[in-house]
Amino acid sequence: MFNFNPYISEALLKRALFIVIILSFVSLHAAAVFGQILPMEYKVYYKGKHIGTVSDSGAVHKIINEKLKRAQKEYPDYSFTLKKDVSVVPEQVLIPETENKKVISHLKELPVAAKSYAIEVDGKEVAFLPEKKEASNTVKALTDQYLTEPEKEAVEKGKADGNIKINDIRLSEEVSITKSAVQPSRILSSKEALNVLNNGSEKEKIYQVKHDEKINTFASEYGIDTTKLVQLNPALKEKTKLEKGETVKVKEEKPFVDVMINKEVIENQTIPSAKKVITNTSLPKGQTRIKQEGKDGKKVIHSVVSVENGVEVKKNIKSQEVVAEPVATIVEKGTKMIPSQGTGTFEWPAVGGIITSKLGYRWGKLHKGIDIAGPSDPTIKASDNGVVIFAGMSNGYGNKVIIDHKNGYQTLYGHLNSISVHEGDIVSAGSKIGIMGSTGDSTGVHLHFEVYKNGKLQNPLNYIHQ
Repeated sequence: MFNFNPYISEALLKRALFIVIILSFVSLHAAAVFGQILPMEYKVYYKGKHIGTVSDSGAVHKIINEKLKRAQKEYPDYSFTLKKDVSVVPEQVLIPETENKKVISHLKELPVAAKSYAIEVDGKEVAFLPEKKEASNTVKALTDQYLTEPEKEAVEKGKADGNIKINDIRLSEEVSITKSAVQPSRILSSKEALNVLNNGSEKEKIYQVKHDEKINTFASEYGIDTTKLVQLNPALKEKTKLEKGETVKVKEEKPFVDVMINKEVIENQTIPSAKKVITNTSLPKGQTRIKQEGKDGKKVIHSVVSVENGVEVKKNIKSQEVVAEPVATIVEKGTKMIPSQGTGTFEWPAVGGIITSKLGYRWGKLHKGIDIAGPSDPTIKASDNGVVIFAGMSNGYGNKVIIDHKNGYQTLYGHLNSISVHEGDIVSAGSKIGIMGSTGDSTGVHLHFEVYKNGKLQNPLNYIHQ
């Protein structure tokens, strides 16, 4: 057994504690002095990745500030992330191992990214915009471009608007908006971003030629430049024609995302009026007459329509109702054969009336026919069968009609208010050729009537009687 002296052990304990305190103080002082002597180096990180060590952090900050200053001058409306992307961490070391040149060179090559909002399609960034609101507006414009103004109103109200109801608007891919940073030259306006989404990317397809045709005709059908078509198919360089069954590569633009709209439409549709032709045995052959004016009908159609990128791809008619039946146009077609040769017997060319002037000289000038006035009806009639050889205005006669009766006789009708026949028309005796009037050199409403036989003027009173 050991004999422990409590007085000795307490003294030793106090001395030991005193020595420990002294040594700790000396150690701390030495460490502080030594720390002031140790050199400092700076580790440089870009987006968390170590790119090297430098001896002067000021050089790093100087390059970053210069790059930011240039970028801000060129793109004053953007905010940049370079200061946050580059970090400098100081560290004391016994022996510094710096690579100033390498790090400085690396920093000079770093891109200056601007804060932006990316439109992602199925997780892939396809367009960048400066603000989230612009990105949201672009995505909205993607669908709005395929909607009419009434359809947009229906979507905003969330219910049917008039004759339109939007059931569903879907995108073929998941579209989202995320924060991003990108070179400022890649940041787009809403209009540019929408074009990117619509144009998408080119995809190569193989087509089989259905029939022999020229290369430029085929290229035009598929909306591709002939030169590009040949570049895609080098074998076509020596050809001008494609053969049936031949395969050809083409490139087509496909949107990054398809817009699919399902809607219900109620529309009025015209039912065209039919035309019905019937014969009329009392109407001269070659002449037609409207017996009944036609009128279009109307029906209301309720359809469910599927539209993809503005193109109708499917349409199902849910119901249709005829609200107005169409009325057919009925046209009478004459079948009566009218001989073009006169009988030689002449009818009174007016409906009643009296002779106010006869053939002979008056006022020192020959009056070549008779004048008839005061009829019960202003209709002027053909005096015999024949063919109209003149119908129009003729100086002193005013509106004039001449009928050749194909038997050596011709009759002339002058001063008409209006003419009802045309040159070449075949007329029958008693048929209407015009209305009595006072055109040309006339002092009142009357018909001037002349008769010719083999080109020689005749006295009408030798052929007609009231």
